[in-house]
Parts: sequence; C-alpha cells; structure tokens
Amino acid sequence: MPFRLTQQIEGVIAPHPLEGVYKQTMVHALRAMRKKKSLILDACEIFVKEPLLDWIKDARQMNKHQNGMDDDVQVDLTQFQRSKIESVKEKLLGANPVTILRQELHDSIHERRPYITELNKAIQGPDGSQRKILTKQNLKYLDVEDQIDILIELAKDPNILGRTWIGWSPYI
Repeated sequence: MPFRLTQQIEGVIAPHPLEGVYKQTMVHALRAMRKKKSLILDACEIFVKEPLLDWIKDARQMNKHQNGMDDDVQVDLTQFQRSKIESVKEKLLGANPVTILRQELHDSIHERRPYITELNKAIQGPDGSQRKILTKQNLKYLDVEDQIDILIELAKDPNILGRTWIGWSPYI
C-alpha cells in the first residue's frame, strides 16, 4: 500500500471528513507533483548514480532469489534502479496504483511464493470497490481524483493493512 490510513489516523482527521480537506489536500499535492514531474524525475536520477542502501540490499536479494547467486556477488543495479524510477514516473503520469502495486509485487521476491494469488486479489480489491471498477476499465492513466480515491481505498483496506504489518491492532 502506498501509505497507512488507519482508524487512529482517521480519528485525528475526524473533525473533517476524508472527502473534505484531507482529500482536497492530496489532490492539490498530486496535481502540483504532476505539473513538476520533470523536476521530480530529474532529482530521481541521483539515485541511479548513488543508490539507496535498501535498493542495493533488495537488488542482491532479488538476484539471489532469481539466479541463486551469493549476496557477496557484485550486482548490476542499473536495471533495478531504472525500474524504481519508472515506477515513480508512472505514478506521476497517473497510472492506476493497483497496476503499479501488482507490477512491483511481480518484480519482488514474492512473485514465486504460494501466496501471490491472494496478494493480487487483496490489491485488486473486493467487488464494487473503486479500485476494482477502475482497473476493469483498463485505462492507461487516471485523473487525479480517481488516483487519489484508489490510494485512499488501498490505504484503508483492512485486508491489506492486516497483511503488511504484523503488529497492526485494529481493536485499539
């Protein structure tokens, strides 16, 4: 999920409905980021030359998982870094967050695990959900409001929240 929007966080926002100030702030921020996407993408190029330590670790783990190589083997990170930056680009262009999450899941170590089908179902969402409806429309890019609706829906989905963080306590 892109971020967590738990009941506790909603409680802090409670005087204002999610559809109000919170959502409008997100819409405004995403519009601004889309408008300046070339600036953001240029800044991301720094990460190709100076990768994050987590990216190095993830790339080595993926290489070991896919090719059976040792962690000590030097890995060409360029493809891994480019895929991360391409993901940012797709988000800024308005790609469906469900499509992006599924691609990131496909590119991860989880791809060959037995639970991958269930994870894909969780990301897709239940029947009648906004994300399932918009995903079925097969649009390449969404408008800002639809993209935000899907992001909020993903961030609030208890099925996803419960799978991503073992310490989540919805009853507190």
